[in-house]
Amino acid sequence: KNGTPIIAAIQDFITAAYLLSNKNNFFDRKTFCQIANYMFNGEGAFDPDTGKRHPIEIPPPVIWKPQALWTGKQVFNLLMRPYKGCRVLVNLEAACKQFKKNGDQPPDLNENDAYLVIRNSEVMCGVMDKATVGDGKKDSVFYVMMRDFGPDHAVQGMNRLSKLSARWLSNNGFSLGISDVTPGE
Repeated sequence: KNGTPIIAAIQDFITAAYLLSNKNNFFDRKTFCQIANYMFNGEGAFDPDTGKRHPIEIPPPVIWKPQALWTGKQVFNLLMRPYKGCRVLVNLEAACKQFKKNGDQPPDLNENDAYLVIRNSEVMCGVMDKATVGDGKKDSVFYVMMRDFGPDHAVQGMNRLSKLSARWLSNNGFSLGISDVTPGE
């Protein structure tokens, strides 16, 4: 299939990724650590290069006062690079599914947070949606992980996303009804 990956995130994984990475999500330390442990089963991060497990390193909060808070975007920082010694440093700029160019405005200043910018595995802006984690295109997060760091690191990332999505959605009660998937007239 023209060199692009044929495996990509689907439905529930994309839904959870989008909802978690939304710009209005903030978590206290307890909740952030619980979400992080959804990905790692409380066992730390496995390094496919060495075969060793490493403890996860929680990033500093983005808001310190009046209460320490972490963002949903920081969850994805951990998904890509769970500890400082990890060699996975994803760098990516990609339009999200809802992106619309607004004149001469730089795309990363999009008011809808619809342009993904990742620098050294830190999500600067944008959301994880079908265009950035689910299409299997060359500007998706997992393609960049596979291309730059090998298939084992991409598999680890996708495995973390699948665990995170299933566990987070089951705790937050997101569901679809038949009316959501019935075609219109």
